[in-house]
Amino acid sequence: MQIRAHTLDLDWFEIFDPLPHQRRLLASEAETRWLCGGRGAGKTWTLVNDELLKALTMPRVPGALLGRVGNDLRTTIEPELERQLQQLQDATGICWIRKWNRSGLGYLELVNGSRIWLRPYDRIDSLRGLQFGHAGCDELLWTYTVDEKTAFDSLRILLRVPCERPGLLIASSPNGLSPVTRDFIAAQQRNDQRFFVARARAADNSHIRRDSLAALADGLSRRAYLQEIEGEILRSAETCLPEYDEERHVVDRRWQRLQRLGWPYLLAVDWHTVAFAIYVDPASRQWVVADELIMRDTAERKITPDRFWAHLVQFCKKHGRPRVAFTDRALPKANNQLRQLFDGAVPIDWCRTREEQSVELGLEELRDWLDPYSADEDTPPRIVLSSTLKKERPEDQRVSPLRHALREYRWLKTRQGQITGKPDKNDRDDHSIDALRYAVVCSGRRHREWVDGESQPRAWTRNADRAAVRYA
Repeated sequence: MQIRAHTLDLDWFEIFDPLPHQRRLLASEAETRWLCGGRGAGKTWTLVNDELLKALTMPRVPGALLGRVGNDLRTTIEPELERQLQQLQDATGICWIRKWNRSGLGYLELVNGSRIWLRPYDRIDSLRGLQFGHAGCDELLWTYTVDEKTAFDSLRILLRVPCERPGLLIASSPNGLSPVTRDFIAAQQRNDQRFFVARARAADNSHIRRDSLAALADGLSRRAYLQEIEGEILRSAETCLPEYDEERHVVDRRWQRLQRLGWPYLLAVDWHTVAFAIYVDPASRQWVVADELIMRDTAERKITPDRFWAHLVQFCKKHGRPRVAFTDRALPKANNQLRQLFDGAVPIDWCRTREEQSVELGLEELRDWLDPYSADEDTPPRIVLSSTLKKERPEDQRVSPLRHALREYRWLKTRQGQITGKPDKNDRDDHSIDALRYAVVCSGRRHREWVDGESQPRAWTRNADRAAVRYA
């Protein structure tokens, strides 16, 4: 690809040597393009390279590089942009940066007068005052801060500056539940030339060593492997957790025996509704949800905070002191009360960031635990359930037990019957899933010793050496 910047001729492909799928995308003149790729497929590289190419070939036309949140910009997009600018400078001997504002304004101005705005799209309304000729958007199909359809439509409206090659580029892993995915599929079916998709697998990136591909797949479910590594768009199931299988995930293990064997246990709580005792195999680190506290909420007797607390105290007294308790962040007073119950000797943790609080991303992590991917087909799930847990929800009970919730927790649907990708928070099946989700998400980030045996410092845990537990 030959370009002319002022009086300088550059062979862009010779300088950057893009991969075949990246070349197809860079050469496409479609208005809306999508690099549908898995991990390691070069999505961020392509996003930055395309925006830089357009900024140099179309002087004084504003563009944008958009990340999910500001941290994504700082840790992935900006370093890649800086690296490619340095590579371009080494090839041409020219410093192409006129000004780089890294403050809240966030923009890069090139010597030809083009400006690339660097903004997060988590607050999509904050972009309404800007106008672009072209833009690149990172991981739009997996955003946890804004509705992806709203962001997609809003960004296309912002592309109002006339230019030779206008358009929006999305670099994102596939998500069969996203309405944006449906837009691209519908465009392909009607042969709409304004849309273009390039699919890439992780193995298509020749810069990744073969032995590194296994590390990329580590911890993924089989379904997530097809999406994140193979770059496949999968049909959506009606249930949120189709990996759950009663025959595979229900085992004959009673909490009394696990307690006698000395297995440590973790406490998972969704306040005023459910609590679980999760015993951890010291050898394999497999989790066994061995006992549950499900409050019966009937027309004659409603759940109250005091009633739930009394039952939770008896539940903890039966199992002893947990190693960690995972709870709902929405009730800090209840969390403090639980901390006082154990005299501050038990860490109390909850989902802290917006990413951790995202129900959709939390469900993806839970799916990874239920059906982990491995080249060995006999790999057991990382979490199983005791057969002593209730299988069905009684008709006079509002809150579902865990086994019932894992089978029945479903996605919301539109009036046309299409799955929206948002779980149905029906106040019945969601409470049990939420409690388990808190434990899976938080343990994977701050309590790795209960996941893979990796020890971590606990400087924030107070009175951790005190063994006294008060059940008053």
